[in-house]
Amino acid sequence: MKKRLVKSKNKMLFAVAGGSTDYFDVDLLLMRVPIVILTLIGVTLVGYLMLAIWMPKPTENDSSL
Repeated sequence: MKKRLVKSKNKMLFAVAGGSTDYFDVDLLLMRVPIVILTLIGVTLVGYLMLAIWMPKPTENDSSL
């Protein structure tokens, strides 16, 4: 089955970081720390919010979540 970029069920804010780690198969901490640091300096806030709106919620067919 083809991987899909969807929000994670393990969410902290909008489930974007969790969904990205599932898709790219990396550790959650390796995704959240840079996102938080870059958001605090104003680099990724717009991109993160766009992903929060654009990424679909997981369905029953997304068995890896």
